[in-house]
Amino acid sequence: MSSQKLLTIFGSTGNQGGSVIDVILADPQLKQNYRLRGISRNASSISAQSLAQKGVEMVSANVNDLESLRAAVRGSYGVFGVTNFWDKDVVSKKIEVQQGKNIFEACKAESVTRFVFSALPNVEKLSNGVLNHVEHFDGKAAVAEYAEANKGPMITSYFMPGALLSRFT
Repeated sequence: MSSQKLLTIFGSTGNQGGSVIDVILADPQLKQNYRLRGISRNASSISAQSLAQKGVEMVSANVNDLESLRAAVRGSYGVFGVTNFWDKDVVSKKIEVQQGKNIFEACKAESVTRFVFSALPNVEKLSNGVLNHVEHFDGKAAVAEYAEANKGPMITSYFMPGALLSRFT
């Protein structure tokens, strides 16, 4: 059995998850200590296969299916979770929150030690209700609040990007 701890990365073929994978693969110490599992809707896509050629174990999972997620994170020491409000099948705070909760609940059920979630601040709360339609922020904040309230012994952290610079090119 490998002494390397398993890190499972959601959004592995996207900007955020892909960046996490790139950083780990580029650092000799991290690469020595951790093996990577990338989660994708389609583990046979060209971008997923490119990651597999770099040594990343690619697995398909559906964020709407808790059992699929449990299988995807099984054996993981740590998980990086990300949701995509702007996905054509989402564009809904309710759906995005459920998907984030599903990722968290799968991690909890599989006794993941560390959970890092790509979150954003709750704009409605910060603006005292003035800005109450920034759903792509508030949904991610709701997932973080849920994780904090239900984490038990799991160590949770939150990555809060201000903006993705690729949007400006």
